[in-house]
Formats: sequence, C-alpha cells, structure tokens
Amino acid sequence: MAEEKREQTPEEQMQQAVQQALEAIDQAQQALAVDTQSYVDWYWQESTKLQEHAAWSDRSRLGCRIRNIGSGMYVQWYIADRWAKTAKSQYIGKPAKSLKYSLTTLLRYAPAWQHKIVQDSEAVFAQKRHANQQLAQARVALRRLAPSESAGETDDGQ
Repeated sequence: MAEEKREQTPEEQMQQAVQQALEAIDQAQQALAVDTQSYVDWYWQESTKLQEHAAWSDRSRLGCRIRNIGSGMYVQWYIADRWAKTAKSQYIGKPAKSLKYSLTTLLRYAPAWQHKIVQDSEAVFAQKRHANQQLAQARVALRRLAPSESAGETDDGQ
C-alpha cells in the first residue's frame, strides 16, 4: 500500500525555500572567496616578480591576505615586520563602515614600483568586499523571512 504524501504547509514551503536560498548564498560566498583568493595570489606573484629586481632598501613590506571567518570573507592589508625574529605583522585599518582602504595609506607603505599593483588590487578587493556585503545582507534578510519555530520569538531568541 503506497503512502500518501502529505502536502507541505505554507510555512514549511517558506522554510524550505529560505533554506535553499541560504544554501545558494553559501555557495556564492564560497565561489567569491575562491575568486578573491586568486586575486590575492596574483598580487603576491606580481609583487614577488617585481621585487626580485628591487634593491634591499626598496623591498616591499606591504602584504594582503584573505580571511574566512564564519560565513564572512575579509581581505586585509598589512605591513610585515621584516626585522622580527618571528613572523609579525601590523594590520592596516580601513575607515569605519567603508569597503575600501585609503589608497594614500596603502601607497605610503608601498615602494614606487608596487603602486600600480596595489591600486589595481585594492580596486578589485573593494568590489569583492561589496559583493560579500551584499551576500551577507541577503542572508540576514532571508533569516528574517523564515518562520520561527514558535510564534512570538524574535531574532535574538526573546
């Protein structure tokens, strides 16, 4: 005897749709992180290639990296301390609520031969940060749409 398939309630349909959308956002964020990492790698390849011909005093201390924390992706610039016995770095801050680092600040830490690479990289990174912010905002909006387990609960569990 075949079991009858129960129809989903509108709340269950909404929950399923929200879950599928959240999974799609996760995939998009993972793809964005991989794509951004390729630009970070490009920055390092170009800097290393050009730095081979630079005098020791004209070597760059400016670096960048991507950090994946939770579902967030962060591209950060830092200054390496080349005289430290252990790997140390000082992260460069960006203006609050901004998706871009100040080019003036970044170029202050970069030798002249590296300026174009830094400018090009930061332009791409700003676009990637914006895309990541849009995905994060979509995730928050979707979570607000999902029907809560018990009616009366808010986002903070109260």
